[in-house]
Amino acid sequence: TSAVFHPTRELVLTSSIPGSARLWHFFPTIEAILVEAERDLRVVLSQGECFQYFVEFDPEFCEKWDE
Repeated sequence: TSAVFHPTRELVLTSSIPGSARLWHFFPTIEAILVEAERDLRVVLSQGECFQYFVEFDPEFCEKWDE
């Protein structure tokens, strides 16, 4: 099962690991957050479901993910 959302930047860009704190707040069963592509976040839930986020990245956000 997959669903596509269009969250605000506030939802995604937060915490020392971008997106983690806010995403965990909304989806406490998150198991992993994977960067699929430059603008594509794939959030894997522990039940095996996958939520895909298409967001506009800023350079600082991409650099933090690369670290």
